[in-house]
Amino acid sequence: MSETETVVEEKDVKSTLEETTSEKAVESEKAVESEKAVESVTKVKAETKKEIKEKWGIVHIYSSYNNTIIHITDLTGAETVSISSGGCHVNADRYESSPFAAMKAAKTVVESAQTKGFTALHIKVRAVGGVGSRVPGP
Repeated sequence: MSETETVVEEKDVKSTLEETTSEKAVESEKAVESEKAVESVTKVKAETKKEIKEKWGIVHIYSSYNNTIIHITDLTGAETVSISSGGCHVNADRYESSPFAAMKAAKTVVESAQTKGFTALHIKVRAVGGVGSRVPGP
C-alpha cells in the first residue's frame, strides 16, 4: 500500500465514523422529540378526562306465569323512573309471559332510563319458583 491509499482509507474511516455519529445524534434527537410528544399527548388526555358521576337506579323485575313487569326506581325506591310489562308489547294474552315480550319491555325501560341520565342499575328479581310442597298429593 502506498501513502495515498492509506490516507484515502483513513478519510473513508473518518467519514464513516462521522456518518454513524451523526446518525446516532439524529436518532437520539428523534427519540427525545417522540418522548416529548408522548408526554404532551398524555398530559392532554389527562386534562380532558372529566370525572363522571354515576347515577344509580334499582330495576325491579317481577316475572309470573302470566306476565313480566319491569319497573325502575331511584335508589330510595320512592320515585318511579319507568315501568313496562310484557302485555304492553304483544297482542295476545298468551304471549305476555314470553321471553320476547320481556325483552321488549326491558328495552323500553332501559331506553327511558338512559334518557333520564341513569348510568348504573341494581337488579332485583322476583319470580315464581321454589322447591314446592314437601307433602305429595293434593
